[in-house]
Amino acid sequence: MQVLKSKLFVLMWGLWTILFVLPIPFLILGGQADRRARTCSQFYCKGFLFLCRHILNLTFEVRGDPHAIEGKSVIFAAKHQSAWETMALYLLVPEIVPVLKVSLTKIPVFGWYLKHLKMIAVDRTKGRKALTHMYEQAEAAVAENRNLLIFPEGTRQAPLQNPELKGGIYLLYKRLGLPVIPVALNSGVYWPKGASTIGAGKVTLYFLDPIYPGLEKRVFLDQLHTVISSESDKLVEELSPDAMPAPAS
Repeated sequence: MQVLKSKLFVLMWGLWTILFVLPIPFLILGGQADRRARTCSQFYCKGFLFLCRHILNLTFEVRGDPHAIEGKSVIFAAKHQSAWETMALYLLVPEIVPVLKVSLTKIPVFGWYLKHLKMIAVDRTKGRKALTHMYEQAEAAVAENRNLLIFPEGTRQAPLQNPELKGGIYLLYKRLGLPVIPVALNSGVYWPKGASTIGAGKVTLYFLDPIYPGLEKRVFLDQLHTVISSESDKLVEELSPDAMPAPAS
């Protein structure tokens, strides 16, 4: 049954995306285009979570507080296991600016929309130039009192897989002088990378204690890696056998 639900979800998500993308050329014209794009994106993410809940029976709970540091921009450094958190975090974290691959901004129409959201697009093929561009965009976002979101592992990982973190997170931490809030999760249990079937259950998203500015590179990376890895592993391991997704049928 979950196989059929997964197929229906993919179909409905695709339709929802098409309906959402079609009016974008009109939404981004004229004044306050950035504000309209942000409002529409939040509505889109709400629709995504609605489909997860009502088709897949995939819900979520939040632990910790994404508003732990008030009145100052922060960097959210999240574990990355599935497509789920890319939508959920955009909705749940206030004034968020994700760091993403530049290739996404080149998608017709949808890419225009991403640019108006002022997301930080990184072209890894350009080396140091890419880092300079990332700094400039990040500083502009912070100047507008917005928060940054980065997936420091670089790409989606299977549950209990904890590769070394990319150095970009430290460069932002050091240059911007901002606290980093680690984010642990267990979404990959239900929605593994490349899976054709998405499981039912409850994803847990855990906002952990901030890491404040001033740490040396190795200390910072070790601390961040340890906390998001260990806490994400705990979220996976605390699921009882009854809470694990049922086998595909």
